[in-house]
Amino acid sequence: QPSDSFCWVMLTLETIVLFLYPAICLFIVENNVIGTLFVVIGACSWLRDHFNAALVLEEVGSMDCITDSTKSKEWQKRSRLNTIVNEITRNRSHRLYASVLCLVVVLTLALFGFAVGDPEGTAGAAANVITTLPDFMYEPQDDLEYPTCTLGNGFSIKGSTTQMTDYVFLAKIAYQDPNLTQTVLNDWFGPGAATDMHDFVEAWKEEAGVPAIVSFKLIYFNETKAGVVSLRGTVTAWDALTDVQLWSSAAVFQGLRFFLPFGEVWNPILDNMVTLISRLQSSTLSRVGFYRETTKFVEYLKSNESMLELDAMAVTGHSLGGGLAIITGAQTNTTAVAVSGPNAMISRDTFKPPLTIDALNTKTFNIIPDRDLVPRLDDRARLFQEIRCRAPRNDADACHDSTRTLCEVLTACGTKNRPAICECAVLYNFDRPVPVNSSINTTFAEACKRLIG
Repeated sequence: QPSDSFCWVMLTLETIVLFLYPAICLFIVENNVIGTLFVVIGACSWLRDHFNAALVLEEVGSMDCITDSTKSKEWQKRSRLNTIVNEITRNRSHRLYASVLCLVVVLTLALFGFAVGDPEGTAGAAANVITTLPDFMYEPQDDLEYPTCTLGNGFSIKGSTTQMTDYVFLAKIAYQDPNLTQTVLNDWFGPGAATDMHDFVEAWKEEAGVPAIVSFKLIYFNETKAGVVSLRGTVTAWDALTDVQLWSSAAVFQGLRFFLPFGEVWNPILDNMVTLISRLQSSTLSRVGFYRETTKFVEYLKSNESMLELDAMAVTGHSLGGGLAIITGAQTNTTAVAVSGPNAMISRDTFKPPLTIDALNTKTFNIIPDRDLVPRLDDRARLFQEIRCRAPRNDADACHDSTRTLCEVLTACGTKNRPAICECAVLYNFDRPVPVNSSINTTFAEACKRLIG
């Protein structure tokens, strides 16, 4: 049995560490709205927890106070009261809710700690190399191709039409090591067809004061004078924090809609509810949204200030990059192709400036692999293409792999005049490509072994 002094010490520490300190920190960083809300809800929770009927009953009226001389009716009355109070105030659902809430808080704090420890956003960045085989190809599959294998009418960046494969490749190239990007572009499109404008992008970022954690590339097609901005997906802890900030509210309301009976009836007001929640965030948090920088860059490219001759413009990206592409495309009236990107229909009014339904339905396109959870965040717009995912069902995140998505589109639509890649057959168990003509004497296995080692 703890002493009274020990109980008072623990109560004081709990109040200071879990209530007063977080509240003071929120007001120090000028997050006054959230700070006020935290104080109100925290005070109510503190009172509810420390003036709990179950605790009072434990001291003055629980089964612990029963003695041999207690009458049988008193036994029954206190036993029944003890059971009722505990079921109401400390039932299983309450413990489950508290456990989930604590887990979310711990994960968020850990994520924030990783992000603060990597201010430049470099940890976790990978080379994302793919091994191209120009002497091998995939023929289109015998069953029906995806109807969007060939894109046109606003999606063209190289000639009158553009293959969906090119957009998946360009979304993936945002992860590429800058020292290797031009080589990979030459292997894919042919020497001199596309240029990585790395120095141009870095010069603009330095002039505009864009932090290093915001990562994107500009690919310029010399013949058609088209530009594609490729936005990097989630690699660093800062990227993950951006995911949480931009789409957590929409995800929560999607979950409520799923579990509530007749949840679809709330569709007309879901966007208003998400907008209301988003207004609670401080101006400091709102500046973390990377879309502000990417939108500013696309607007710069479309203006005369950039001195870059552009006849066509598009934005693409994978995962977080795909979500940012959707936002930027809708804000700037620019074609946007997302690969496994979160959507923006529910949260459209939380962005500055807000996105219109018409822009989302006409300017954005999302490629959605089966069993990939990320592109199911928020409600999708009108234009999208669902594709197969052949990964094992026990592999939770395999369908979100950008290389796997590239392989699926390559094998389903055919390589056309693009090279095959080794990783499709070697890592993901797709069928092996065939030689482009009978004069190729090297087998697929030999070619990959020579290139990969």
